[in-house]
Amino acid sequence: MHPSHPKWVTIEVGQSVQLRPIIAHRFHSNAHRPVLIFGSIHGDEEEAHELCRLLEERWTSNPNHLKGRHVLFVPSVNPDGVRMRTRQNSRQVDCNRNFQEEWAPSEWGSTNYGGPSPLSEPETQALYRLVEEEQPRMILSIHACTSCSGMNNFDGPAQPWAEHMTRFNAYPASSDWHEKTPGSFGTYAGKAKDIPVITLEMPSLNMKKSSYSDNIAAVEAAILMGD
Repeated sequence: MHPSHPKWVTIEVGQSVQLRPIIAHRFHSNAHRPVLIFGSIHGDEEEAHELCRLLEERWTSNPNHLKGRHVLFVPSVNPDGVRMRTRQNSRQVDCNRNFQEEWAPSEWGSTNYGGPSPLSEPETQALYRLVEEEQPRMILSIHACTSCSGMNNFDGPAQPWAEHMTRFNAYPASSDWHEKTPGSFGTYAGKAKDIPVITLEMPSLNMKKSSYSDNIAAVEAAILMGD
């Protein structure tokens, strides 16, 4: 756990099924609605974990990289899954299929099992509370995928942010995804709540070391884009 700092503070925003803390760093708290950034909702996306680790190290070492913007950063929403290296949490629920919008029953044991009911999982509940309480002005979710070569995928009114990020990481900006995602975070926050939501999908195959610095630049560019 990081100590407090004049420009940022670490708080616990929830706990996992196995009672691991879900922590958030709040940078430059001010009257503006924050940008919410989170990672590792899927525990097996190593490239996403690494980018979040690099961002955490960079921002806690020098918060001035954020140029005074109010940012709420949750490096790992699913710490049990990260520990087990599984997509799902420790109850085998895909937390990115456990939100209420367009949620649908699914088969237990399937890769995208959405849980017995919407918001059944403590990890999902923690993220839901953050959105409802903080009302962020923009949200960025960090992922990695085997089925793409990188994408700034967007939901809600987020196209300008996605296209701006493309200038830095060269990933296409698109609202399309190759499969249906019932109960996803983007459907809840982007489509239902009309918050700009970017899902940064980094390729998990042939990910170059230089791509991390490109994506750090893309994330920071999105944060600095307007208030």
